[in-house]
Amino acid sequence: MGYQPLPTIGFDKYTYWNLLTDTPTGRTYGAAKSLLGNVSVEPTDTANTETFDADNVAYASFPYIENEGHTLTGADITPEVYADFTGVSLDESGGYEPDRGNTPQFAVAWRLMKSDKTFRYVRYNKGIFSTPPNVGGTTKPSQGAPTFGTATVTYKALDTIFGKKYYFIDESAILALGLTIEEFEAEFFNDPNYKPAANLAPSVNAPDAATLSAGGVLTYSVKLGNGTLKATSAAISSGDTDVAIVAPPSLAVNGNITVVGIGAGSANVTITFNDTNNTTKTIGVTVN
Repeated sequence: MGYQPLPTIGFDKYTYWNLLTDTPTGRTYGAAKSLLGNVSVEPTDTANTETFDADNVAYASFPYIENEGHTLTGADITPEVYADFTGVSLDESGGYEPDRGNTPQFAVAWRLMKSDKTFRYVRYNKGIFSTPPNVGGTTKPSQGAPTFGTATVTYKALDTIFGKKYYFIDESAILALGLTIEEFEAEFFNDPNYKPAANLAPSVNAPDAATLSAGGVLTYSVKLGNGTLKATSAAISSGDTDVAIVAPPSLAVNGNITVVGIGAGSANVTITFNDTNNTTKTIGVTVN
């Protein structure tokens, strides 16, 4: 039986990131921000074909897509979000007067629910918002229920220097990689460069050696992996708590650990995973 296309019945988790850099070696972004009160997202993409005629026939055809992006409808565009999307700053009163300069660029992502209650995840890697201020309205009726107003913004996708314009993936593909939806969403709605991969080994984003002062703090991300290589927990310890302490003492999900300098000396911070390979990471910490 072939794949059965299903209608969309839900939409949520609209998230945006300010694009900081886009170079041939990669893209960097600011922190993730969630946009609440969303009603609908509608693609603006249109497909066209350019035909070259020669010898009294259609000699060649060139299909292309234009107006890539989407229209987003929601309950309201708050002053804070408007300032984000347009690059203006709120004044000391909490209001703003638009002063259009350099238009900021963003990655955006959201989640669609299909009629079988599974999800599709969509991300555009670079684009700009066309955001009119939400200052319109209709009169309040003298009788009956009020008419709810909405605000609409348009997102135009732009070509990226690094990578592609957009990315989407269905829940079935995520589960086939050995990931849970919770694990996937924790990464997808945090890092706009994230793409899932199968059978990743546990890892710690940390150097083999680090130096800090007494009272100083270092933070490292710990990932338990996925698929057949996944660990269900990681134990974190310090070889000398008079030199450095760590927190938390264990992790059962992907997360961060902190190393705090206590007193001068050296200590090994060890992260031990309970995967099939008993993966271990040691960080040699020196406190000055």
